[in-house]
Amino acid sequence: MKFVSEEESYNAYNSYAMAKGFGIRKGPNTHNRNNEMTRCLFFCSCQGQSDKLSPFQERKRQRLEYRCGCLARIKFKISNGIWEVCEFSDEHSHPMIEGNLRHFIQFDRKLTSSTKNILGTMIDAGIRTKKAVRYLQNEAGGIENAGFIEQDAHNFVQAHKRNMINSGDAQTLINHFRHLHSEDSNFFYSFQVDEDGRLCNFFWRDSISRLHYECFGDVMIFDITYRTKRYNMICAQFVGVNNHWKNVFFGCAFLCNETTDSFVWLFQTFLKGMGGKAPKTIFTDQAHAMAAVIRQVFPNSYHRLCEWHIDRNAQKNIPQLYWKHGFRNYFDTLLWRCKSESEFEVIWQNMICDWNCAVNSWLQKLYDLRKKWCPAFSRSIFSADIKSTQRSESTNRVFTEMACKTISITEFVKHYEQQTTEMCDTEATEDYKCQGKLKLFIEDCGILKHAGSVYSRRIFTRFQYEFLQGTTKKVIHVETVGTCTKYTILKGENNQTEIVQFNSLDNSISCTRQMFETMG
Repeated sequence: MKFVSEEESYNAYNSYAMAKGFGIRKGPNTHNRNNEMTRCLFFCSCQGQSDKLSPFQERKRQRLEYRCGCLARIKFKISNGIWEVCEFSDEHSHPMIEGNLRHFIQFDRKLTSSTKNILGTMIDAGIRTKKAVRYLQNEAGGIENAGFIEQDAHNFVQAHKRNMINSGDAQTLINHFRHLHSEDSNFFYSFQVDEDGRLCNFFWRDSISRLHYECFGDVMIFDITYRTKRYNMICAQFVGVNNHWKNVFFGCAFLCNETTDSFVWLFQTFLKGMGGKAPKTIFTDQAHAMAAVIRQVFPNSYHRLCEWHIDRNAQKNIPQLYWKHGFRNYFDTLLWRCKSESEFEVIWQNMICDWNCAVNSWLQKLYDLRKKWCPAFSRSIFSADIKSTQRSESTNRVFTEMACKTISITEFVKHYEQQTTEMCDTEATEDYKCQGKLKLFIEDCGILKHAGSVYSRRIFTRFQYEFLQGTTKKVIHVETVGTCTKYTILKGENNQTEIVQFNSLDNSISCTRQMFETMG
């Protein structure tokens, strides 16, 4: 067999390989003194063996091993521009890929220039990669006819995003961070580059954010809901709540992807920027990669899942149950109103039995995560009465309003600085309002007077409401054992009871509602 170019000979052998069910790759070539190619070799993709690691080396990612020393090959002799087969072996040491799986063979997969253009346009418009791939594969008549798989598209999208942050824009951002650091020595920033030296992830926080974290960093919301329209990058916000029940920024980051490596880098960088102090409680959405990273980087932090996201996920994953009134009553009680772990278990079992959904895989996974989303399992954990990452929704709106106007990532950062300044102004206004005299519903009440002297105006209003609610309760039973006295209290029209316990040994008070432990 004879051909007139390397491309023609490669395509011929590749077509043969695809029909048989194996992939190919190029081998070493031989050149003469004039650097003209005289021999060309193509291997089966399973030829040779992968490099062995020493016992002290560890792969960053565990990859599947396909090479098994296969001897199949074809060699061409090149003379006067003619490529002629001079050696051929079809001895394979592995089974052939079945026909319905051959589109996964890596060496025949590629994105055409037109596919890249369409995919890039869709990504720039804010369409997720998975949806874009599904559309392109449907247009091609199925995944087997598309010529690429989802992983190929993800690889292209990551390169596309990195190229969008051109060197000039990235350098402008770094110069801006350096300028902020020169004016504020407590300003902290860090960035990560890829193997080509392009900016891919970056984090920053100012001195005010550090101060806020020192004061209010026991509970933190990590929100990755927002994506920039121009870069399609993930805006990762670290948000907290101050003593006025207002949002404050602890820091911000932009990420190219939601991989484990990106989250590990970000959380470790955040810890470094905060002097190694980890939050006691962290709220996130239901992302599996993030959960593993939180266990790794924040091992002593309590990971809570956003209850709003749980509710939304239920609508998507079990719609046939969710919209049934009886099931919804069970589910809402589990999500919002359970008061104890034992009550949760009883209601869950009743729901499973009444609706015959014991084998539902989504509900099984949700049950395994119950300690992260049901309030009954976290009453002893301080959460500042936060239940959802929607606390950061207002900050998302700020970035959304700016997205259509922004032409560079530096402008995003500058807009973030403006928003931080506005938050500080709001905090100062609330501080000023606290100088005024608070209205007491019960005059000359020592507890309320003391609470008014230590709580902010907003928090005192909530405390006073709870205090007044407490005055309507009735003690129905008192039991003393040693230094402990238990008071059974009747509340509400449903004859619900709570237990308050007083220990005279250390003058400590606890109750079954545990609102002080949860809210402060």
